[in-house]
Amino acid sequence: VRARHVAGFVCAATAAIWTPLNTPLPSASAQPCPDVEVVFARGTTEDPGVGPEGQAFVDALRARLGTKTMGVYPVDYPATLDFPTALDGIRDASAHVESTAAACPNTQMVLGGFSQGAMLSLYFASHHTPPPAAIVAFSGRLIVEDDAPMPAGLPVFIAHGARDTMIPIADADKAE
Repeated sequence: VRARHVAGFVCAATAAIWTPLNTPLPSASAQPCPDVEVVFARGTTEDPGVGPEGQAFVDALRARLGTKTMGVYPVDYPATLDFPTALDGIRDASAHVESTAAACPNTQMVLGGFSQGAMLSLYFASHHTPPPAAIVAFSGRLIVEDDAPMPAGLPVFIAHGARDTMIPIADADKAE
């Protein structure tokens, strides 16, 4: 997935979060709440952080938000070939989203991931209430094919490129 492909979704994600951000914010709290929080899970064997795909997405989205503030949270999980440990990422993303929603109810959550991280993000979005403002999944697939459907109206962008050697494009097609 190239940065120019990321830019296409950035427009959709920006549109999905822009309207709700025009509502008044509550009074100031001890820690400022961002207008947008990107929660991104890196791919298998990538170093901790959001990974190169996540960073490209974050940079593109940040450039389009104008004066809106954005926080970035890299999902904390092993991202190893021991795939059941992805559950650690689902738990971590869930805890972060829930704590952010409680402390910052007007923050729009954008969930994303690359490869194994995309699978984690798609699973989370289809099983979490309330859903995030948008989902971006690069080179991912559903964890199980008969998984719960995405919430109606949720902007979801799924792209697959040649860089991911772990997940065949045919598997990613099933996520539509």
